[in-house]
Amino acid sequence: MLHLLQTQRIASLFDAEQHIYSIPQSGTMPSPHWVKLTHERRVILRQQAIAIWKRYLDEERIVPHPSIMIPEYRLMLTHPDGELIVEEI
Repeated sequence: MLHLLQTQRIASLFDAEQHIYSIPQSGTMPSPHWVKLTHERRVILRQQAIAIWKRYLDEERIVPHPSIMIPEYRLMLTHPDGELIVEEI
């Protein structure tokens, strides 16, 4: 049972990473906020989003997060159904 749970969480994290790395979605114009970011900053935001997803999957709880101004970053911290996995403070 524990192995199955770990396997499901690893698969979920993989899905989360795929969700994050597909941002911005192909065929859409990135927001002006996203365009202004350096490549390094985009990578850092993606790493932070993956860390938040991992914490969410490991602890099964909402993670407080500062207000998300960049639409692409908000999308990274959102379930594919559109519900945020974080609680904005």
